[in-house]
Amino acid sequence: AMRGPLWLFLCLVAENWLTQNPASLSAKEGERVEIMCGYSTTYSSFALDWYQELPGKAPTFLLRRYSDGSEYKLSSVSSRFSSQLDAGAKSFTLSIDGAQLADSAVYFCALRETTALQTALVQPPSEPSVSIMKSENESIAACLVNDFYPKELKIVMNPDSQTIYEATDPILTSNGKYSAVKYIWSFKCHKFRTTLSNLYSC
Repeated sequence: AMRGPLWLFLCLVAENWLTQNPASLSAKEGERVEIMCGYSTTYSSFALDWYQELPGKAPTFLLRRYSDGSEYKLSSVSSRFSSQLDAGAKSFTLSIDGAQLADSAVYFCALRETTALQTALVQPPSEPSVSIMKSENESIAACLVNDFYPKELKIVMNPDSQTIYEATDPILTSNGKYSAVKYIWSFKCHKFRTTLSNLYSC
C-alpha cells in the first residue's frame, strides 16, 4: 500500500491560502488516486502547481494549471498524472491513474500570481530596398525605403533637394518589417546609400 503525505502550507496573506484534503491517503497499486487542493485567492490571474517529493529527494515540479484553465506539464512527467481545475468549487485536483509503488511521495500544491502573456515578434535585421519615384512633368520625387528592420532609420536629402513631406514614424507592415517615405523637390534626384549604417539618401 502507498502512504500519502501530511501536508503543510505557509500562507503569506490571509486572502490567498491553500488547504489539502485528505491530509494523507493510501491506495492499492493500479487504483486511481485523486488529491484535492482547495484554494482561495484575490488574484485575477494566477497559476496552481503540483510538486512531488520522493523519499530522500528534493521536490520536483509536475504540472501547472492557469486560471484560464490551460495546463502546462513537463514532457518527462508520466501521462498517468493529470490535473483538474474547478473554479466554481475553488479546487485543484491531482489525479494519478494506475497508481504504482514508485508514486509514494509527498505532493505539494502551490499558488502564485501571474501576469498577462504578451506575444513579441522576433525579426532579424533586414537591409531596406530604396527606390525613387519621380514625376515626368514636375521636379517632385518620392524616396521610398521598404522592408527594413529594426525601426530606427533616417532618410536624408542631398544638398540640391528640398523636403516637401516626410513621414515622421516608419510604418510597420504585415511582414513585420518597416517602410518609410520622404517627398522632395529636386532637380537632381538620385538614389544613394551611404556607408553609414541605417542612413539612406536621396
